[in-house]
Amino acid sequence: MILITCALFLLLACEAEDKMETEAFQNIPSDQRFTINGERDTILFGEEGVRLFLPANSFTYANGDLVTGEVEIVLVEALSLADQLLMGAAGEKQLGVIRLEAKKENKELSIKAKAKILLQFPAKETEGEFSIYLGKVRRNGKIRWKEGEKAASFLIPEAFSNLPFHPKEFAEELTTVLPFGQFKGYSVELADSLYFSFSGGEMIALAGGFQHLEMNEPYYHRHHVLNDGQYTAESYDSYQTVAEEIMDEVEWPVMETSCGIDPLKVQALKSADFANSLLATSAFAERLAMMLSIGDESLLDIYLNNLDQDLWETDQQAATYLRAKSDSRADQFSEFAAQGLTNTEGGAAYADLLRETLVDRMAQFEEQLSTKRQEIRAALAAKNKEVEILKEEYRQILWKREEHRMRYLTFELGDLGWYWPRRIVRNATDTVFLAKLEAKVPNGVKYDELYLYNVMPYARSIYRLNSVDGELFYPGVLDEKRMYQRLHQAAKVVAVGYKNGKLFIGETNYQVGYENNVELYLKPSSRRRLKALMDVDTEHLYENRISVDLPYMRALHREQLRQNKLWEEQYALYFLGAKAYPNCNEEPTLEEAKSLFAEHCANCHSIDLKTKLTGPALFGGPQEYTKMWFTRFTENSQHMIATGDPRAMEQWRQWGPTIMNAFAGELNKAEISAIFKYIQSVN
Repeated sequence: MILITCALFLLLACEAEDKMETEAFQNIPSDQRFTINGERDTILFGEEGVRLFLPANSFTYANGDLVTGEVEIVLVEALSLADQLLMGAAGEKQLGVIRLEAKKENKELSIKAKAKILLQFPAKETEGEFSIYLGKVRRNGKIRWKEGEKAASFLIPEAFSNLPFHPKEFAEELTTVLPFGQFKGYSVELADSLYFSFSGGEMIALAGGFQHLEMNEPYYHRHHVLNDGQYTAESYDSYQTVAEEIMDEVEWPVMETSCGIDPLKVQALKSADFANSLLATSAFAERLAMMLSIGDESLLDIYLNNLDQDLWETDQQAATYLRAKSDSRADQFSEFAAQGLTNTEGGAAYADLLRETLVDRMAQFEEQLSTKRQEIRAALAAKNKEVEILKEEYRQILWKREEHRMRYLTFELGDLGWYWPRRIVRNATDTVFLAKLEAKVPNGVKYDELYLYNVMPYARSIYRLNSVDGELFYPGVLDEKRMYQRLHQAAKVVAVGYKNGKLFIGETNYQVGYENNVELYLKPSSRRRLKALMDVDTEHLYENRISVDLPYMRALHREQLRQNKLWEEQYALYFLGAKAYPNCNEEPTLEEAKSLFAEHCANCHSIDLKTKLTGPALFGGPQEYTKMWFTRFTENSQHMIATGDPRAMEQWRQWGPTIMNAFAGELNKAEISAIFKYIQSVN
């Protein structure tokens, strides 16, 4: 009976002698039996992790004839010390032994001379050199060994879904901006998907075409403009704070060919066509992350053009290429080469396949991505158009509401706007006066939505009050809080709030005076109670009903939430896009960020981050808000307050009327990002 046995040894001081003999197995482990087709390439997977790659036509009969058809294989794995051979005289340390028997119709078979069989052991000890020995079991039970050959560390393909094909900086950035949008937790699949979305150096403009959503009657806005007796569309926009403006454009990161490797090419590599090539190995993924950080496509091409050779050889070529460019990162590729990694089985075939399919795959993915981008743009444009139609409808209601009340108060409309032709007589019952009104709702910020209306039954009119901080409500602008009313008439303020989908209502009566101050406390209510409250206003004209105004306000609120979400996603994409092309988008170091903080922030926020000055202490901040929020607020806090961001409004309530500088013109996003990381590092 012919037995073929292979053993893997760690080379120590002594070298093995040719024809050295050792005892056979102490204990025979359980065997595993397979039936294979001897005329086809076959891979056998042992239960203990051994892999045997048997090329076609690897077995012969005793007379040397090739074996055809089915072959019976018996595999014995001995990977634990208890199952292995006795120590040889030279004291070699055995890491694993397998025993292979091959039979055809009860005839013992031999391995064909020069057959290229690949044997892979799951060796845990990886220091030093390894050798594989081939031996034959003799009739006396001992094994005669041949001179050992140096073992190579062959690459084992893995599932592409487990391999990151993006820059390591991209993965790090993604962990800092998550969660955002519909993305909650990190995964390789998510990182790759987002990375590939920047193919061609393009980024989707999620936050384009936005408009102000805070709207009210134009007369009390300082910026209202009349043309031929009609207000401009912008006249209806409420500017409740100072220096806010819509930012239709965001500062894109630099994404050019010279800045890095196009993600489209990387995506094409992660294809089922190359599932068994060295591209589908963790070793290549590690090198790819480094190449993407360097951003040199020629470096990647060195690997793609040499898939048929051992990986360590390509590593050497990459190191030589980088040294010629005086790039210190060449040392990393020299370290890669020192690992001595080889290739997967059939590497040459995959080199040919890559050349044939790479261009086709890139074109296919580019078309898919282009179609997806067009769909996203079309959906965003359609939604923005829908919002513009909604706003135009609401403008007409606001105009009719203002016109009705102003004419009731005997105002007339001239070329320069409304004017009152009658001389004001104070203290008369019917005197029209620019009365001040403040309505406070303690803990108003706890509501997701809160709307207050000044209801004037004498004029069959309403006016929705404005607010900056969600607790103090008023007519007109913050520094005046005034609107025309008839003195000494009965009026009331009605509040409608929503929290976690639940309804809250409050109301209070007052008599119009020169200065009016009311306070409201909302109580849980029901839709029936709201309907009963709204039924009272059915005597008013359509546009002067709370029941008409409230649905518009809720729709605009939902739109504001959508816009805020898209702004958040847009800023997340900015930071990720910068890391998709890291070669041209370097951030300041932490030390440089500390200097930036001292120069631009320390006047209002203490340098120790713990002491309150004219602005809040920032210690603990990164745990309380996202990087995207921090960047937007730093660029233009007043814009955030004006668009109703809850945290921004809370900051204004605590620290107003002190206005934080808008740093959009002084600090770019990379610098603000570095400052955020500096604060995070201190915390």
